[in-house]
Order: sequence, then C-alpha cells, then structure tokens
Amino acid sequence: MRLLFLMLLISNFLYAQEKENIEIIYSERVFWIIEDSAKYSKEHIDAKKRAMEEKNFYKLRANKEESLYDFIQKINNNQSNNSCNITYSTSEKYIYKNLQEKLYFIEETYPKSFFIKDSLSNLNWNLKDDFKKYKGYVIKSANCYYKDYYVTAWYTEDIKISSGPKLLGGLPGIILIAEMEHKNGEKVQLLAEKINYIKFQKVLKPKTFKEDKIISRKDYEMILNEFIKKENEMFNL
Repeated sequence: MRLLFLMLLISNFLYAQEKENIEIIYSERVFWIIEDSAKYSKEHIDAKKRAMEEKNFYKLRANKEESLYDFIQKINNNQSNNSCNITYSTSEKYIYKNLQEKLYFIEETYPKSFFIKDSLSNLNWNLKDDFKKYKGYVIKSANCYYKDYYVTAWYTEDIKISSGPKLLGGLPGIILIAEMEHKNGEKVQLLAEKINYIKFQKVLKPKTFKEDKIISRKDYEMILNEFIKKENEMFNL
C-alpha cells in the first residue's frame, strides 16, 4: 500500500512538473495601412496585400523561470512570376527571457550580428473583466502601451507562466493572443496555433550566445539609427 501511494505521489509530481513546461507555436501577421495609393503602381499595392496574407511562425518554450522565443525559418517555394514581391521577416533570431532575474537576451542580425542584453520592462497592464474561450482555454484580456505600440493581450490563468511572445509578459498567465498597433498605423497580430506540454529541466541560452559581444538596447538603437540615417542619405530618402 505504501509503495502504491509513493508511486502515485511521484506520478503526480512528474505530471505537475510537466504542466509547468510549455511549448507554443505562434503565427504572426503584419498589416499596413496603404495610404496615398495613387503614388504606387497596382503591382506594388498587390505585393503589399499579398505580404499581409503571409504568416511567420515562432516557437516559445517556457517555464516559470525562463523562456526562449525562436523564429522558425521557412522554405520559400513561391514560384510567382510577379516582379514585385514584398515580404516581412524579423531580424531577431531569438529572444531569451529570464523571468527571475528580469532580463533578456536577443540575437539581432540587422545591420549585423549583435547580442543585446537588457532588463525586462515592467509593463503597466490594465486588466479587463471580459473573457472568451480559445483553444480550449478561458482567456482574459489586458492592455498596455509598450514603446510606440498599443497592446491588447489575451492570457490564460490555466497556464500560470508569466510570459508570452516577443518581450510581452508580466500577466497572471501565459499570453495566447496579442494584437499590437503602432502609432504609424502598422498592426501586428500574434496567435497561439499549437499548445503542448513538454518535459525539460531548463530552457538553456542558445549555443550561439556570446558573452564577449553583448551590447545594451540603448547602444544597439544608437548604432541602428546611425546606420538607417546613412542608408537614407545614400539613397536620397
């Protein structure tokens, strides 16, 4: 009897431990407002519309301590004969978040390879009373301003991991849906497509991470702005 009780106890512990490890596949779509359409050719406008139909995919592995958000590289089998094609893709290879130490690392590839390290922002979420069901989970909404974005997030308290896609987090559960609207009219929609419980002990930093090449977010933005300025001058933009 004691052995059976011990086996049940171990089984319940392992199940609870597994429930604290999640893997979510998110899709991302980006939408733009096409203003002054008379300035652009029909081909260019059609290319923008096609780009807004495209999805990028990301994998989040997370537990209560840390998370790793990876871009899933896709194979482009597009055989389109259109001479004008527009695609949206991220220059971030991954985002690693340490929730206990409240910091993050990003491998950034534009304009060249950088490893950014900085503190996680304390997002000032406004929790709402509305709720709905998604993928079998009850999800609740919250909103905040993050940088130049107005963010609406839908999270579930059924998965008590305070993380989510990109650098979003800090809610009473994991974020399954996020809608981000930039002040310039750009909109980003992130949806959890697949949700799985997996077994792992730690979400380790990626092997590509290099301690000796770390810069701060502030330093990176200075480098990026200078690069964009020179690029604009080169092309008379």
